Amino acid sequence: MQLPRVGQIVTERKERLFSGASEFKCRCVAASPLLVILLYLPSAPMQFPLLDLPPGSMSFGFYWPDRPYNVYAWVRPDATLAGLYCNVATATHFSNNVVTWLDLIIDVLITPAGIPRVLDEDEVPADLNPFLKAAIEAGKRRVLADVPLLLSSVGADAVALFSQWQHETGACTDTDDR
Repeated sequence: MQLPRVGQIVTERKERLFSGASEFKCRCVAASPLLVILLYLPSAPMQFPLLDLPPGSMSFGFYWPDRPYNVYAWVRPDATLAGLYCNVATATHFSNNVVTWLDLIIDVLITPAGIPRVLDEDEVPADLNPFLKAAIEAGKRRVLADVPLLLSSVGADAVALFSQWQHETGACTDTDDR
């Protein structure tokens, strides 16, 4: 398995079940066979349910090939954790210049206080393949079970990475809405 190098520009490729794919240019800030972390610098303020990210915020994407989710850890310009946005996902894999994953519709927003909010359950089609439905439900349960671990590890790591990479510019470009 080839991995991206730290500092290298990498493409994050988010594939969707029903509507194509989106790509984002990011900078690799950590890489091992078990975890790749990518830095994404939004070009404009970002708005999500219950959360606004001001200019200067950073998004660190944590991707594991063996977990049924990935996590965007959002850090504000004052180096505080804004929240964790967990995508229920599958088929995460790495190459030397691309991180690819399949979005399984449901997301979980976790506040810094550890309060999870499940999003997009209404977007899961009633007639979806039962095996996919089961995978989505299992991924959601795993995210919810991992909330304390995610806050203590991913949240803390993202704040530490912010300090290392806060002067980074031009690392990423938007090619679609995240």
